[in-house]
This record gives sequence, C-alpha cells and structure tokens, in this order.
Amino acid sequence: MKKSDSQGNVAYLPSVLPYWLLIFLAITVELWFFPQTGLLLCILVSLYSLRGSKQSLESYFVLAYILIFGEGNIELGRWLILFAGALRVGFDTLRDKQEFPKIVGPILIFFLTVFTLSFISSDYLTVSLFKIVVLTIGLITIFTLFYRTQDLISYWLALIFTLGVFILFISLPFYGSEIGFRRNRIGFQGILVHPQTYGPVIASFTAFFISLYLYRNAHSLLVIAGIILGLAGIFTSRARTGMLAFVIGLVGVVLLLYIVKAGKRDFKIKINPALLIIGLLTLIFMTLNFDNITRSVHGYIFKYGSASNISEAVTQSRSALTERSMQNFYESPLTGIGFGVPSSQSGFHATRGPFGIPIAASIEKGFLPSAILEEIGIIGAVSLVMLLFFLLKPVILSGTPLYIWIVLIALSVNLGESILFSLGGMGFFFWVLIAFCFTAASNLNVPALSE
Repeated sequence: MKKSDSQGNVAYLPSVLPYWLLIFLAITVELWFFPQTGLLLCILVSLYSLRGSKQSLESYFVLAYILIFGEGNIELGRWLILFAGALRVGFDTLRDKQEFPKIVGPILIFFLTVFTLSFISSDYLTVSLFKIVVLTIGLITIFTLFYRTQDLISYWLALIFTLGVFILFISLPFYGSEIGFRRNRIGFQGILVHPQTYGPVIASFTAFFISLYLYRNAHSLLVIAGIILGLAGIFTSRARTGMLAFVIGLVGVVLLLYIVKAGKRDFKIKINPALLIIGLLTLIFMTLNFDNITRSVHGYIFKYGSASNISEAVTQSRSALTERSMQNFYESPLTGIGFGVPSSQSGFHATRGPFGIPIAASIEKGFLPSAILEEIGIIGAVSLVMLLFFLLKPVILSGTPLYIWIVLIALSVNLGESILFSLGGMGFFFWVLIAFCFTAASNLNVPALSE
C-alpha cells in the first residue's frame, strides 16, 4: 500500500492480511491444544495445495509457520505438504509447458554432485539419498512457485509482513508468563518451539521492519512497534545465533551497497520525530539502568556460564561439534562422510515411515562450513559455492537492502547452527524467505519494491 507523507515522499507499507491472521491463530490454537490433529491438518493443507501454484505457495507459508511453531504430530504430514506442492509444479509443467527459473540449473548440479558422492562415502545411504532428494525437490519447488507467481510478489510481501506481525504481537503477552520461557527458563521463545528458533526468526522480521522504515518510508506505528518488539525479542531470546546473524546482515548490507555503488538509487534515510523521541527516552532509560543492563548483556553473551570472554564463550558453545566435524573431514577430504549423516554414530536414530523411508533423522551440526566439508567434502562444497553465487548475485545487484539483509541473515544463522539443509525444520522457513528475496530481486519492475 502506497502513501505520501507531508513532504510528498512516497511510502510503501505492506498490508496486514486479516484472514491470514485468523489462519495463523487457528493453527496455533489447534496444534497447541490438540497436537494429535497435526497430521489431519497437514492432509487438509496438502489437498488445498493441489489447487494451483498460488495455493501451493500459500501452503508452504503455512508449513513454514507450523515448523517454527513446533507443536503437533507433523513428522509425516510436513512431507505431504512439501510433495503436494512439488506435484502441482510437475502437473503445471506437463500440462502448460511452464518454465523453471534459471536457479534450478545450479540446484540440479549440486544435487547430482551430492547424490553421486553419497554412493561413494555414506554409511547411511538411505538417509543421505532421502535428504538430498527431499532438499532438491523442495528447493526447486519453492523457487519455481515464486517464479510462476511473481505477478503476486506484492501479495507475498504482505504475507511475510503479516506473519511477522502475528508472531511478534501474539508472543507479547508471554513476556510476563512462564509459557514464554518454557523451554529452558532463561531464553524467551514466545509462541515458537525454542529460543534458538525465536531469535533467528525474529532477527529476519526485525530486519524486514527496519528496512521498511528506513528505505520505504514506512513510518507507521505498526512498523515502529515491530522494530521495538523485534529488537527486544532478539535480546530476550538469548540466542547468540540470531544476534550474530542480525549484525552480520546489517554490516553486509552497508558494505555490499557501497561495493555495488547502489548510491545511484535513492536510499535516503528519513527519521520520524516520534522515533527520535523514543530513542531519546530509551537512551535516558539505559543511562539510569546502566548497571543492570551491563549484567544482562554479559549474561546474554556468555549465557551465564563460566566463560570470561567472547572467544571462550564461543569455544565452549560449538567447538566440540566443529572439532568432530573437521576430524571427519580430514579423514575424507574429497568426498566427505555422507550427506546428512551424524558426526558420530552413537545415539543416532532415524524414524522410519511407510516402506522404511527415513522421515526423520535429526543430527546436530554447529557450524555450517565445517559441516559442509565433513558431509560432502571439497567436491560437494565447490558445487554449493556455485549455487550460492548464482543465488546471491541478483539479490546483491538489486541494491535492495530489504532483500540483501534477509538473505544474509538466513545464511549467517548457519554459522551458529547448521540448518541450511534442514527442510524439515527452521531451514524451510529461511528457504521460503530466500526464494522470495531472490524472485523479488529479479523482478524489480514492481514499483513499490524497486523505487
């Protein structure tokens, strides 16, 4: 929705979609109080997905929320939604000869590389093949659905905006309740499954709101409230991964815009007087409560552990996982140990579905670069770097801070928790955001998004 301020500057504020607020609320209530109905919900969403490309992508937004919400019996149902969308894409391709986006080429190269390496190196061949096939089908489907509905890009922007508003504001009452801290009694998780999920997810929405405010002149109270709640959510979640990704994304936006000389675009930052007043009051509050805030920040960074500096805190948090991954890489540097397999076989369990298919095989990898080298070796890593190059190129060259920031956050989250290959969890949510940004950056003829 476009508006003009008193100086005649055009502002763009995505609309909040009321019926989607009701849909997200209904899903939340159902899965919270009746988690056993999760499979039925997924079946209904899958059937809706078969109606068309728009419906399939809407179903993927529903799935993204279900996965980060994290309640309900969805182990099998999530794959039904994923493959229903893929089936719709395949049907439209055969019936109408619809094209695929160019990014499908690098995705297929990555798939063929990892698929071949799995036969060579994986001790859990079925798990590796299932994960790479699902990842490939999922990525091709997500990018293709956005590509084939790019005339609805403003609608998808509004849907992302609505989801961010919903999560931030429905989580607000839980700040004063144990429910909001139910996972570990320390980090705030709102209505989502874990503080380590809430932090990174809210970081992406906060970047979204800040970009709207600074670069789209969207100075509404809703956007300002979203920024404040978002920053508070990142901090109170105590998710260092989310904060790190947020900061890396911000620094990356500044540097990349300078490098590509995006100054030729009109990126003037206009500050609302109301925000200046809020900032001044915040500064006064922080000054009066400096000691308490200092203790809180120290606890946030070191998570109230025994670490005395940032380097030691990071080492204690992820070094064991990284060292184990690198040791496996040194033993198989070219091919890795297998896509999606654990660093250690002890305690690893794959949940089998129909026909013995591994519908769930969770593993923990703390640092994406080491996890990539461990699982697919140098050969696979080269194909992934190529994929990321073609993925990032249009986003960066678009010179659009909103897209650059969100994509950098989505990728930077993997520096603390490797979720890039996990379409059965938070990774799916971030791939939806990445695909949206990629498609929108390649479709800058939409005035509201490109000005």
